[in-house]
Amino acid sequence: MTMNYIREAVSKGKKVAVVSELDRSGRGLTLQTGMKFIEEATGKKGWCVDQNNKGSDESNRYINELGKWTEEGLWEMGELEKDLKDGAISHMWASPVLQSAWSYQSEECPFDLVVGLYPNSVLTAPNIVQHISRFRTSTEFVMYVNQQKRFRLYDIYQKMYPPTGNNNDIDLGLGEFNQRHALHDYWENIQKQNRQAHLIEIIEARGGTIKYDYTKITEENKELSAWLKENHAKAWKFLRSQRAFNIAKKYRSFEN
Repeated sequence: MTMNYIREAVSKGKKVAVVSELDRSGRGLTLQTGMKFIEEATGKKGWCVDQNNKGSDESNRYINELGKWTEEGLWEMGELEKDLKDGAISHMWASPVLQSAWSYQSEECPFDLVVGLYPNSVLTAPNIVQHISRFRTSTEFVMYVNQQKRFRLYDIYQKMYPPTGNNNDIDLGLGEFNQRHALHDYWENIQKQNRQAHLIEIIEARGGTIKYDYTKITEENKELSAWLKENHAKAWKFLRSQRAFNIAKKYRSFEN
């Protein structure tokens, strides 16, 4: 479904930025195969970048030669901005290599759509927010964020602060450093397991709105689509509840 969003947007002449925890290598869907699919489906060229090609001439030009204000108060377009405006490229695909210390800003030629593609458990929700925020003047986002597990708030608290055998002994040596490092890794893993719900909370806390696309359901089941539109709040609350995950877990056990 996410690839369809990208294909449809590019086909309509929109400029699309895809950010992902994927890179250009590997089997199945990668930044490279995704870009090639969209190029073949739309006839419009794209650019993808990860750790292994960020030093290429094309990547250097797009990453380092950004737009800026001159001393005369005029906006000087960057290379990526120019090629987007001229239609030399219509879509870009970026791994976490552009997660920080880089941003794209353009009032004249912003990306019309930013797509977040996160099928693996590599980045936490705060990392994802930082990743999609590289595009300063974009306001429309489509997100696919896979979540392997889900914890209720009480469960998260219990996992964050597991009981310890002896709280009286404090080791101020290397042991404490290792313990703190282990706790950081432990907490980061919990964030990754709960990152879909965490991402929604962050977006809503910042004033963003979450919408569910009913169009795909409409094509197959109009009655379900109509019910969802009328009972959006109820359906959304159920999908974010522990009960929905328990039911899915129950039926998966039957399949096995």
